[in-house]
Amino acid sequence: MKVLYPWINFSFKVPFYAGMVLLLLTLTACSSNPANKGEGKNSKASGKQAKTLFVEAMAAIKAKRYEKGILLYQRVIEKSDGNAVPYINLALVYKEMGNYELAEDYLLKAMRISPDNPIAQNEYAQILRKMGRFPEARKVYEKVLVKYPRFAIAHKNLGILCDMYIRDYECALKHYEAYSKITPDDKSVKIWISDLMR
Repeated sequence: MKVLYPWINFSFKVPFYAGMVLLLLTLTACSSNPANKGEGKNSKASGKQAKTLFVEAMAAIKAKRYEKGILLYQRVIEKSDGNAVPYINLALVYKEMGNYELAEDYLLKAMRISPDNPIAQNEYAQILRKMGRFPEARKVYEKVLVKYPRFAIAHKNLGILCDMYIRDYECALKHYEAYSKITPDDKSVKIWISDLMR
């Protein structure tokens, strides 16, 4: 299972669990925003509890104890008001389990909180593809790439969608090439580009 963390670098790919540590920084920032300052000690305690639960949830998922991880992420949601990260993580867990309907549900919730979140949009497009909703998936990828044109994995995923599922080879070539410019070390995509050129 992998996640991308484009807030640092749109071509930066990290393993899922390492990425969650970085996402924890976002959770920390949100739990200490100015709107919560008036709540005093209760707010700080709740933020600490959310961070602890978040780390426990990551460990449970890493150990493939999905049910425990899901329960922990749901508790994080209760304690971290207005943060999209735990919703995205829950969606990734359900995606790993093959429950695309629940993954979609949590991604939609994440996007209601953070409409321009590129991770949520990229994952949502992948879920749509897995559910056979190819035109919808394409629109989501295209939307995220308008705002984040250097979001490498969205270029790659859109290229795969166009190549393997829609059979729009011009679209596939365009996005494989865009991905390859951002991440020139990925040799597999260079092979795909050569195949399409032939």
